[in-house]
Amino acid sequence: MAEGKQGWTCLLVLICVCITVGTVIPVGYAFGVMNAPSAFIRSWIMESALVRYSSRLGDSQMTIMMSAVVSIFLIGGMLGAPFAPIFSARLGRRGILTLSGLLLLVSSICQLFCRMANSIEMLLLGRLIGGLAAALIYATQPMYLVELAPAELSGSVGVFTCIGLTGGIVLGQVFSFDFLLGTEKLWPYALSGSAIFVLIGLAPIFWFPIWCYSIEIFTQSGFTAAVAMWLNFALGLLNFISALLGPWLMRSFNRRLMMAISCLCSAIFLVLLVVGLELMSTIHEFSFACIAFLSLYIVTFNMGLGPIPYFIGSEIFETPSRPSAMALGSFFNWLANFVLNMIFPTLNSATGPFVFLLCVVFCAYGFLLTYRYLPETRNRDAKDVAQLMENGFKSKIK
Repeated sequence: MAEGKQGWTCLLVLICVCITVGTVIPVGYAFGVMNAPSAFIRSWIMESALVRYSSRLGDSQMTIMMSAVVSIFLIGGMLGAPFAPIFSARLGRRGILTLSGLLLLVSSICQLFCRMANSIEMLLLGRLIGGLAAALIYATQPMYLVELAPAELSGSVGVFTCIGLTGGIVLGQVFSFDFLLGTEKLWPYALSGSAIFVLIGLAPIFWFPIWCYSIEIFTQSGFTAAVAMWLNFALGLLNFISALLGPWLMRSFNRRLMMAISCLCSAIFLVLLVVGLELMSTIHEFSFACIAFLSLYIVTFNMGLGPIPYFIGSEIFETPSRPSAMALGSFFNWLANFVLNMIFPTLNSATGPFVFLLCVVFCAYGFLLTYRYLPETRNRDAKDVAQLMENGFKSKIK
């Protein structure tokens, strides 16, 4: 932790911005870019399978293949998370972020040339390597920034992870518009566009998951594909703008309060979204109400559930155990994302809008865990926080 420095300095701002641009934004980009060109990718996979393997894929097989293309990024995250503390100890924080940037560049190269090589495997490999890099970034970037900043700014700099992720999603959506790179011939360039941000953010280092299927949700709500694409972009922009409030919120309000409000309000708006989606078939006006409920959910999500999990481990655990704790949290984050991305299409087909009730359950559970166990870490040293949790699950936080 930086000693003798209070408040924001030009160097601290520069480091936060450069590292976020070079590492976290490409991760968010990988989530946001897959949505719009999915129809072209699907068509190419069918054609490639027929040409290379003389295999004609059916609808169910294509659904599995597209889920695999999306979810293999998350598998890479699960595989990479356990190695984060090992690399962190051997390479240091800056070294592991540099390694992550290089992996992201390799990932972009694989995705750029997959269509030219007519290789589905190259696309999958690129996504897998990108997931490996993302796991290392998730476990290291928040920890690195928190350790650089003074104690009173630990929450503010920790929020840069969420800002970078949401900003990357928006940029991925922009690059994949059909009037830019989201066309039948240019979609590989869209998928590999994250390399631009890696190159911008990597050099200065030496000096100092609804998003995958949101267009499908909108089209099922009665909107045309073109309108759904713009609605998806608008929600991504709202997601980014609301994330920008994170540094101020984390500096002004207690973590426990923001996390509890976020969990509770997110659950409420998801329930309203389910009701709206269910009634929309009989009352068309509810489609606009659903957009409002989804927008409010995004705002409340970014009040706590979005940013806090990325950096709370750095404030709870002391330095020796911090890398392992962050890696463990990163692993389960990737595992949950992978399971959700794999089962969502099937559950959505089977249960319709009631699929979101599963998220409601987890939001409610998060509220209970926050109320019962989460210690307040704002303006507290990790040693003081550790004393509040010394009795494990018997430590009731008041």
